[in-house]
Amino acid sequence: MCGTMEAQRITFALVDNSAGFETSPERVRLGDLAGFAADVATFLRGEGKEMDANQ
Repeated sequence: MCGTMEAQRITFALVDNSAGFETSPERVRLGDLAGFAADVATFLRGEGKEMDANQ
């Protein structure tokens, strides 16, 4: 059986607190955002590392 996979929408969210404040676009540290983006790219590539996460 050879079929195509249907695309499904997924959402990733950065949820954190710093100095008692929730993370927001105005308050997120650039290093935290870069690390989060790298973690998402690693997750999307998966174990086989077959996917280009930049596409």
